[in-house]
Amino acid sequence: RFRGTPPTVGVMYGREPNKGAALAFAAITRAQRVLPELRVISFGAAPVGDHFELPSNFEFYLQPSQDNIPGVYQRADCWVVASRSEGFGMPGIEAAACRCPVVSTRCGGPEDYVRDGVNGYLVDVGDINAMAQRILDVVTAEPAKWKAMSDASHASATEFDWDKSAEKLEAALYAALNRSGK
Repeated sequence: RFRGTPPTVGVMYGREPNKGAALAFAAITRAQRVLPELRVISFGAAPVGDHFELPSNFEFYLQPSQDNIPGVYQRADCWVVASRSEGFGMPGIEAAACRCPVVSTRCGGPEDYVRDGVNGYLVDVGDINAMAQRILDVVTAEPAKWKAMSDASHASATEFDWDKSAEKLEAALYAALNRSGK
C-alpha cells in the first residue's frame, strides 16, 4: 500500500462530545492551512451536526455497510482518533489493520496499539496544535517512512485478533489461579 495523492485523513464521526469530533475537525482544518489539498474521509451512524465547522475537502458516509468500511479506511493515509476517553477505540485498530497510521489522543485504549513514532503518534487530549502537526507528520512523511508506519500499523493490529486475545486471557487466568494456590 502507498500513500495517496493528494493525501487523505480519515476520522469516524460520533456526535457524543467524548468522541472528540470537534477536536478532530479543528486539527484537520489547522493541518489544511499548511496543506490545503488535504482531503478528509469520514463515516458515522448519524449525520454530522450543523453546529460543526467542517474541514475543506470533506467526504462523509452515513451508515456505510460493513462491507464498505474497510474501503474507507484504505482510502485514508492517516486515521485520527480524537476521543477524550476510549475503552479500546475500534476505529483506530480497524484503520491500523488496513495499513493506516493512526494519530490518537492519549485517551486510553489506543495507547495499547499506537506506538508513538512507529505506527502513528499519540498527543494529549485536547491539544489541537499537536494533533494537526502529527497529522502533517504522517501525510507528508517521506514515502519510505510512511510505508514503514503503514506496515507497523498492520503488524500491531494483528496482535489483537480473537484467538491471540483468548490465549492471553487464558494464560492470565491460569497465572492468577496459580498465584492464589487454587
